[in-house]
Amino acid sequence: MVFLPRDIAAWQFIIVLIGMLGALGLVVRKKGGEIQKIIMRKTNTTDMRSATIIDFMYGIILFLFLKYNNIPVSTTFVFIGLLAGREIAMHYRIGVNTSAKMWKDIQADLGKVVFGLIVSFIIICILDRIA
Repeated sequence: MVFLPRDIAAWQFIIVLIGMLGALGLVVRKKGGEIQKIIMRKTNTTDMRSATIIDFMYGIILFLFLKYNNIPVSTTFVFIGLLAGREIAMHYRIGVNTSAKMWKDIQADLGKVVFGLIVSFIIICILDRIA
């Protein structure tokens, strides 16, 4: 909704709201979807303490971007970067995965995010041509 005009009719808001709630419902129905699969592949993310620390750090990073950065940032890239940095740190600190597996996983995650960015950009370009 960030890209919607500031003044929109009630019916336009309802359509956008239904669409967003429908998409959110689909993600919940799929139990997190693809992003949840990425998270579950990471080391020790099922432990509540570890997951809480990840969420806490994610919140701090987003807060810092909000307060001290005027450049828009993708929360998806921040989250994937946080998980990748955690995996690298765990590899070098306690040797959780081999280097090859660690880098392969990080590249696969980044590839998925970049693919999503490209698809989003194409959709925006198509919608811009229509409007």
